[in-house]
Order: sequence, then structure tokens, then C-alpha cells
Amino acid sequence: MFTFVILVTRCENVKAFFKKTKYLGLNGVFQWTIIANFLIISDVNKVIAIWGDGMKNERTGVDTLEAINDAAVRLIGEKGIEKLTIRDICREVGIATGTFYNYYKSKNELVLHRLLYMDKHLREEVLPTLSGSYEEQMIQLMVGYTAHSIRKGVPYCSEIFQIIQTAHITPEQERQRFFYRCVYDIIAQGQCSGEFNAATDPHELTVMTIAFVRGLNVDWCRKDGIYDLRELVAKSMRIWLQGLK
Repeated sequence: MFTFVILVTRCENVKAFFKKTKYLGLNGVFQWTIIANFLIISDVNKVIAIWGDGMKNERTGVDTLEAINDAAVRLIGEKGIEKLTIRDICREVGIATGTFYNYYKSKNELVLHRLLYMDKHLREEVLPTLSGSYEEQMIQLMVGYTAHSIRKGVPYCSEIFQIIQTAHITPEQERQRFFYRCVYDIIAQGQCSGEFNAATDPHELTVMTIAFVRGLNVDWCRKDGIYDLRELVAKSMRIWLQGLK
């Protein structure tokens, strides 16, 4: 493999850049990326997107979807979900409006997709590791939930919680989330086993439990992540779950 590192300023697209710099004579398939003002080109088996100052987007379908998702989260943080338009997202990504509808039917569908994407972490990394009593499983679940927040960082999480706050998600839509079902299943099974008190409807307890933990995450974001969120969630959940017994 060989790599070119070239300082670039503005050009319309990759072919235009190659033409202007007389690199069209290169043979093979190349991978390129932008780091700061540098265009890095490598000889590989797959061409991936280039995106930079003044450059049009030449990316695969997966790259475009990720770019739409990232732009939506970023713009929600800047504009708020109510003022954000599909045109704003397309302008940020550098795609035609019609291209957006190849991936989402509406802005609301995009917002719900972002919330469902958060559940992927729980499904693949957290749920398979749960063990012990139902109390311990709940604590492990919530610590795993917060691990996603810590990994993504305060700015990203602040934007996601703004989505949750302003997306007007119905109770039915909330119940469809994998996270909700995980919390509900642990509470319901704990009630059936006698570990948790069965006097309160498990759906009500699920809503309250999620709101409690979400509040801890929001507070962590508001305070710029200055304390150990995992430790606080584990300690707070243990206290919270005593009230379910």
C-alpha cells in the first residue's frame, strides 16, 4: 500500500482535484479522507467518501445515512428540533432533498431512528452480560445505559436528550423501544418471583424508573460530566430499587 498526503484548499470534487493536480494517471482503486486541510489517498480495495471545505459529497449509501444521522443530531443541538428542517439537514450533508427520502420518510422518523439506535448498544453489549438477582440485573442494565452516554460524551448526549424532550414521543412509541422492554421485563419478572412488590403496575414502575435514570444522565450533562456517572447510577439505583421491594 502507498499513500499520498496532499495539502488542499477548495475543489468541487475528487475528480476535479485529480485533474487540477494531474493525478489522473494513477491506476487502481483508492481510498481518500480529509484530515484538517490534508487529502490522504491510499491504495486499497474500496473507495470511501471525501468531505471537506468546498467539496461535494461522494459517499456510499451507508456513509450518506451516517452523515444524515450525525448532521441531524448536531443541528438539533444548534437549532432545536422544532426549527430544524429537512432542507437544513440536506444542506449540511451536501445532498439533494430527494436523497433524504431514500432513507427516511420524515423528520420524525429520523428522530425516532436516533433513539432506536441508542438501544443497539444495550442489545449487543449490555443485555447478554446481565446476571444475578433482578435487582442486580437492573443495576447492570442502567450502568450499561449510562456507559453509552459516557462513551459518546457530553455534547452528543445533550443533543440526544433534547431530542427525547422535544420529539413528542407517544407512550406507545416509548413502549416499542428496546430499552423500555428491558426495564419492563426485569420489573415484571421481579414481581412474579416475589423479589419486587407487585402492588404497582409494572408499566408505571418502568416509566418512573426510566425517568429517574434519565434525570441522572441529564444532570451529568448539565454539569459537564464532572462526576463519575457509573458510580452515581449504581448507588442511586440500589436506593431506588429498595422502594420496589
